[in-house]
Formats: sequence, structure tokens, C-alpha cells
Amino acid sequence: FINDQDPEYYFLPDEESTVENYLDAFALVNSKEFPMSGFINDDFSAITVFVNATQISNQELLDLDLEITQRFSEEFSDATLIHGSGLLVFSRMDELVTTELLQGYSVSLMLITLTLIFGLGSLYFGILSVLPNLLPATMVFGFWALFVGQLDPFVMMLFSISIGLVVDDTVHILSHYLEGRRTGANQAEAVAHSIRVAGPALTVTTLVLALGTTILIFANTIYFQQSAKLLVPIVVLALVLDLLYLPTILKRFDNRFPAKPISQS
Repeated sequence: FINDQDPEYYFLPDEESTVENYLDAFALVNSKEFPMSGFINDDFSAITVFVNATQISNQELLDLDLEITQRFSEEFSDATLIHGSGLLVFSRMDELVTTELLQGYSVSLMLITLTLIFGLGSLYFGILSVLPNLLPATMVFGFWALFVGQLDPFVMMLFSISIGLVVDDTVHILSHYLEGRRTGANQAEAVAHSIRVAGPALTVTTLVLALGTTILIFANTIYFQQSAKLLVPIVVLALVLDLLYLPTILKRFDNRFPAKPISQS
């Protein structure tokens, strides 16, 4: 062992000149076997430090980078830190893209809700449609984050796309429901009418979408596999919620169209 592992030899000198002498001597002895140009420049004014981390998420990597920056400024206030790597670039890019996709999803949901308000001719029912449109993707992506633990930009892009698939079911159910209510049917009759008229077509459409997308699970590209694993549960869950959950919401909150009294002769 070098110096019999004496702890006194494992401290850096306080004098800058002594450090430079040690580095010069080390460079002369090890110039061939261990060149120093890879981590320190010629005049010893800058040093390169490589940090290896275990497999961590993008957010954890960004947090580590922030902690290093803060600790460096505290410990070496007179020095300048220049840092960066390909991993940091992609981590920051993923963070930016994910944030923009979430913002895009919010805008899409707002525009779809406004379209439903004008299409259905009712502000009240347009707002009620937000829940069945929002829940399928939220639940599926919540379970994805819980069990897979990773939401990359491609997955978040599917989050924005999915709302365009699930809103179709809601439009048909609400349209036929309002049709029944406006003709004087009570809540139960209007719900039964909407499910009887729109239910079979929505079931067939969902079955076609689910079976067609399931084929992508066997693709060699991981992005196609992720598309199938996310979109299939979303469209199936959207149908289930529109047939079971949406009628419950309507029965609970719909008091806009009281049924016409039955005339007796």
C-alpha cells in the first residue's frame, strides 16, 4: 500500500504551488501510462470531473445537477462551474416537451368542451361531459405511472391524442339523452333511450379500435407497443364509463328538463 495508508498523505495541500508541484511530478512519472490531458488543462487552471450515477429518472438527474451546482457555489465561491452532458440535454428536453404536451392537452380539453357546449346547445351538459372525457386517460396513465414509473414525451403525446378518441362516445350518449329529455322523457327513460340507440354502435366501434390497436403490442418498436398498451385500455374504459358512469352523473345532476306531466282523461 502507498505510504502504509497513512491518513496524513490523503489530504490536499493548502498551498497552490505545492499542488502544482505534485501535479507536475505526477505528470512526468505517468505521462505515458496515465496522461493527464483528459481531466486537467496545461496550466492547471481547470479540471474536468466525471460523475457516474446509477439508473435514475430524468427528474432525479435534474435534481442532482441542481444540487451539484448549489454545493459547488457554496464550497468554491471563487471558481466557475461549466457543466453539461448529453443526458442533461435530453432530460431538460423531455421536461420541456412533457410540460408543453400537458399544456396542449389542457387546451384540447377546453376546446373540445366548448365545442360540446355549442354542439349540444347546453352549457350545463357541456361541462358535465368533462368528467367522462377526462377520467379514462387519467386513470390509465395513473396506473402506468404507478406500475411502470416512467412517463416519457411519447407517452404524454398519447395522453393528448386519447381525448379525441374518448369524446366520440360521450357525444353520442349525451346527444341521444338530450333528445329524449327535450321530448319530455324522464331521466331513466332518456338514459335507456340513449344506451339503446347509441350503445350497440359504440360497442362495435370500441371493439374495432381495441382489436386493431392490440396488434401493435407484437411490434418490434417499443413506441408502437406503448401505444397499444395505453390506447386499448383507454378506449375500453371510456366505453365502460360512458355506459355506466355517465348515466349515473346524469341522474344525479340533471334537473334541467323536468318530465312533462302525464295527462289523464
